[in-house]
Formats: sequence, structure tokens, C-alpha cells
Amino acid sequence: MNTRSQRSGFTLLELMVVVVIIGLLAAIAIPTFRGLRATTHASTTAKEFRTFVGIFEHYGFEQGAWPADTAPGVVPPGLEDAFVADDFTATSKIGGHWDWQYQQNGVYAALAITDPTINEDYQRKIDALLDDGDLTTGSFQKLGGNSLTYIIEEVE
Repeated sequence: MNTRSQRSGFTLLELMVVVVIIGLLAAIAIPTFRGLRATTHASTTAKEFRTFVGIFEHYGFEQGAWPADTAPGVVPPGLEDAFVADDFTATSKIGGHWDWQYQQNGVYAALAITDPTINEDYQRKIDALLDDGDLTTGSFQKLGGNSLTYIIEEVE
């Protein structure tokens, strides 16, 4: 009787081939997953910018003036009921805090995220979704050192 025909289990070579295949699949999947995660965060942040800017524009239209300037993470007076839960006061999806910026003497009204923790590639992805993809031009810019700012109104 031949004992080789009754063997069970895998040979070392078969196990090594399986491990190499799993390693190659992981090497392909991990960067793709990271890219999808960055795209999701950029899309979510762009959506939040649009939503929050809409809230401020609605307030400006209804009141005939922009809300007063506040510190980062602080909801401007008169808008406490406009935001759901901690949307404006909590840390943003990309790090940093939301910040309403209003310079009363005609400089600008803007919404920003101060000190985001994402790199410039991710910042440009957000800019491409909201504006022109260039962080130095347009209505969405990187201003004041490390602040991603959506300018709603700028008086020249």
C-alpha cells in the first residue's frame, strides 16, 4: 500500500505560495483603502463646508448682516439652534476646529477649519471639490498659516 496517496495537509511549498499571494493582495489593497478613506474625508468635509456656508448665508439674508466673529469651535450668537448636536463645536473630520470669521469693517466673511491635521494633498482634494484645486486662489484658500478658509464675501 502506498502511504503517499493517503497524506493529509499542505506541503511547505503550498503554504508559502498562499502566504505570498495574500501578501501581494494586501500590498495592493492597503494603498487603495487609504486613498478611498482620504477621498471620503475630503468629500465629507466639502459637504460640511457647503452645509455650514448655507447656514451662514441664510442667517445673513434673514438678518441683513453677518453674525459676529467668534473663536474657533464657538457657535456665533443667533445660530445656536441652526447646528445639529456638536457639528460645529466638535473637532472636524480632518482635525482642527470650525471657525466663523467676520471682519466687520468690510474685509471678509468666511468659514474656516483652523489647524487641520491632514496634509496638503488632502487639502487640495477638498479645494478641488469646492473650488479650483489651488489653495492660493479662489474662494477656498489656505490662509493665516494653517487655516482652510472658505471666503463667502470679500470686499476689496
